[in-house]
Amino acid sequence: MGSLLPVLTFIAALGSGLMAGFFFAFSATVMWALERQPAAVAAMQAINVVVLNPLFLGTFFGTAILSLVLDIVALVRFSEPGVRSGRGQPVSSAPSW
Repeated sequence: MGSLLPVLTFIAALGSGLMAGFFFAFSATVMWALERQPAAVAAMQAINVVVLNPLFLGTFFGTAILSLVLDIVALVRFSEPGVRSGRGQPVSSAPSW
């Protein structure tokens, strides 16, 4: 699992970035466009139907599940000797702020 951990962390970060970009683009464009449409409720209901596809749901739930698994792995491995902080220092000597 040690060599797989950086790859899984990268995938989780990439999925989080994709979802953040999706939500930003949606809120910055689609919601403003719907505000100007008289049939906004029908348009939003159509968007809700279209967005329920394997690509979106896989990224949305896959990122959340993978992040949760990585959190659990980090908590379990936290007490192992030699675990280091992100700055390459042992956790015991890392400054606490």
